[in-house]
Amino acid sequence: MSGTILDDLKIIDTDSHWSEPYDLWTSRAPGKYRDRVPRMETRGGKRRWWFDDAIPIGLPIASSVVDPAGEKVTGTVFFDFDNEMVHRASYDAEARVEMLDQLGLEAQIMYPNVAGFGNQNFLKSPDDALRLISVE
Repeated sequence: MSGTILDDLKIIDTDSHWSEPYDLWTSRAPGKYRDRVPRMETRGGKRRWWFDDAIPIGLPIASSVVDPAGEKVTGTVFFDFDNEMVHRASYDAEARVEMLDQLGLEAQIMYPNVAGFGNQNFLKSPDDALRLISVE
């Protein structure tokens, strides 16, 4: 007889974050909304997320504490990381599943970074259809 009573336990991470890929909305939105859905742009020399042409909704912060090599980053330096500076699993679904398998996690409850922390800014658009498309 091998194993323990813990062998059948499934571990679920209940507080994980998703750094939206920069083309998440623009690559999926209907054509007539593509230039208005959330998108990453550089304006006035500053890169940030924009919505409905003129509504800023967030900075390009990945909010990931895992670097490209898979090492955990300590402290608050990760607040300066964008998607290019973090592990692919922070913004790529296939890489996320691979990481879950490596960590022995069954699943995660994930919260979006841009759509989560910047959600109040979605309400600044007067276009109900655009707001709905952007969160579906």
